[in-house]
Amino acid sequence: MLSKLAASSNPVEVIRELVLRTGGFWQDTVEASGLFEIQLAGITGLGSSAQAAVEDWVIQARRTKVEDLWVALEEG
Repeated sequence: MLSKLAASSNPVEVIRELVLRTGGFWQDTVEASGLFEIQLAGITGLGSSAQAAVEDWVIQARRTKVEDLWVALEEG
C-alpha cells in the first residue's frame, strides 16, 4: 500500500478511493476548517486537510505492518 501511495501523483485520491471502496465515508468539502480524520485499515491519520491527514496516515502506517493490511483490503 505504501509503495502504491509513493508511486501515485495523487495519494489523497488513492486513500479516498480505498476508504469509499471499503464502505467508509469521505467528506469532499474543498474549503473547510477543522480536523480531517482518516481511519483505514485500523490506522488513523489526522490533519487540518485531507492532504495533511493522508501524510499523517502514511507516517502511522509505516509504524505498522500495513503491507499485510493492504493484502486484506485487496482481497476483501
